[in-house]
Amino acid sequence: LNAGDETITNTTPEVPIFTRGGTWWTHTLILPHEWQMHPAQCERTIKVGMNAMGYVKWEDRKNILIWRGSHSNLWAPNCKISKAARDHSELQKCVSPNTSDTRLPIWNFSTWLQMPRGRLVMSTRFFPSLIDAKFVDSKVDPMSADLEMFLRDEGLFGERIDGEALARYKYHIAIEGNCAADRVVWQPFLGSVLLV
Repeated sequence: LNAGDETITNTTPEVPIFTRGGTWWTHTLILPHEWQMHPAQCERTIKVGMNAMGYVKWEDRKNILIWRGSHSNLWAPNCKISKAARDHSELQKCVSPNTSDTRLPIWNFSTWLQMPRGRLVMSTRFFPSLIDAKFVDSKVDPMSADLEMFLRDEGLFGERIDGEALARYKYHIAIEGNCAADRVVWQPFLGSVLLV
């Protein structure tokens, strides 16, 4: 059992490893998210979603994909996200680089569009009537000051949104950061379409 946030490699390939977040090439088995949380925490977050679902009818929801989250992806020097979207061997470079490479919390103008969350937020600029994806302030390692200023000036930072307000949108996305997105526990209970 790997209780950490990430699985870079499976050190014992002859034995399956249960983990919070896995990869296609490490023969890991991802634990259901509700098994990873304290029962009271799980129940509380699911109730938030279920209560929010009851506030807004489907036909009254906005036809927009909504996301708020931190910039918690890690950057790998050999990762090319556009290639990784089409090729599993390229994707492996983004998540499980060579031992000489290290995944780093480097968010600057050279790296931010090489990470999934950066691309998701940037898509708001291209499809503003369809996507509302923004970063929120967080305790994650800070991004470069010039990048943060640029993103704030462009309106790509936003406030956190509570469950009731989230239920006002038809479409949601759970996109991994440095590890699995634990919001997948309660998002399905909002009654919206969830893309994972």
